[in-house]
Amino acid sequence: MGRPPAEFETDQVKEPASKTHINSLDGLRTVAVTAVIFAHANQCFGTPFDSYLSLLLGAGWVGVDLFFVLSGFLITGLLLDAQGKPHAYRNFFIRRSLRIFPLYFAFLIGVLALQRICPGLLDFAWPKKWDYVSLFTYWYNIRAAVTEMPLHGFHLFWSLAVEEHFYLIWPFVVLFGGFSRGTLRWICVGGFVLSLACRVAVVVSGCWLQVAYLITPCRMDSLLAGAFLAIAYRDESLWPKVVRHTPLAMFLSGFAIVVIAVISGHFCDFVDFKKVNTPVRMDSSLILMFGITALAVFFGSLLAIVIDRERRKRSVAVLQNKRVMQFGQHAYGLYVYHVAVQSILLAQLVFLTSMSTDVAKCCLACAVIAGTFAVARLSKWAFEDPILRLKKRFET
Repeated sequence: MGRPPAEFETDQVKEPASKTHINSLDGLRTVAVTAVIFAHANQCFGTPFDSYLSLLLGAGWVGVDLFFVLSGFLITGLLLDAQGKPHAYRNFFIRRSLRIFPLYFAFLIGVLALQRICPGLLDFAWPKKWDYVSLFTYWYNIRAAVTEMPLHGFHLFWSLAVEEHFYLIWPFVVLFGGFSRGTLRWICVGGFVLSLACRVAVVVSGCWLQVAYLITPCRMDSLLAGAFLAIAYRDESLWPKVVRHTPLAMFLSGFAIVVIAVISGHFCDFVDFKKVNTPVRMDSSLILMFGITALAVFFGSLLAIVIDRERRKRSVAVLQNKRVMQFGQHAYGLYVYHVAVQSILLAQLVFLTSMSTDVAKCCLACAVIAGTFAVARLSKWAFEDPILRLKKRFET
């Protein structure tokens, strides 16, 4: 999810003076999960191509890529800080398990039980035997890519599968690989390029475009962009150089995103003319090949700017707003619960069908945000926090 002290001397790495919680990251989590919720609400009325607003909301899937960058940064930081300490891998994996598994498995069991007890309450697919296996073993993204049949209601868990694969493999590289931090940076760069090459190969091969979106090797660039930043952040000589170049990187990657969106006529991830008839002029090939790479650079640059400002005691006012941060602190629960809450609300808020599609989409998204936050907050207080307190027994 040790290295001898001599290797720290070889890298000439000086740890940052403060390793306190970076408050702005909670604000970025808020941005990410809000974008995803609006993107899913956008699919409930009309089409994602009804208006310019619909096209904008349809691009909310990029929130997942922001989550990936944040995960890569935070997880790699934890691993780097644990290097050379006793039981580093064991403690890391147990702490990650306590954070991720209880809520995820409880949600799956709860949904599957509700489907038996109250059929029709949730507009979710009925999983079959191998669907259960893929969901409970974090292989759903591979299952969806192979079958080309996403499970309605459960499909958002493809991203959790990708992150779990990262948590299983990356700790071995960082903790047991014996690599210097300089070498780790090059591994991040190499993996970044390889991930792009995998997506290009998938798209050029002519198979289902979503394979490039779903499978783990194709989604490593955002995670490794965050990992690269975590390594650079702990190198006092490298970090200023990274920060100096991030505005240009952010501008160029943002420009690339705009160009790809203009050429494609949208910035949706799912358009495949072999599978879906849409009014746009191009499928999602450019977006899935180069758009995801541009997003990794853009969000990595944004993250670098945000954490550097906070490191220098400069306020990032919007991201550090108390309410915004509080919302972001519940981001995992919001992500897990929001599709189920949306399914229930959609059946109750029938008056939305009488509104224009743009208004209906926004109203539904706001209702889902409010409802899901209430559920996530209750879940955190009553279920997650008592379990998370066990993490203190496995600190490094």
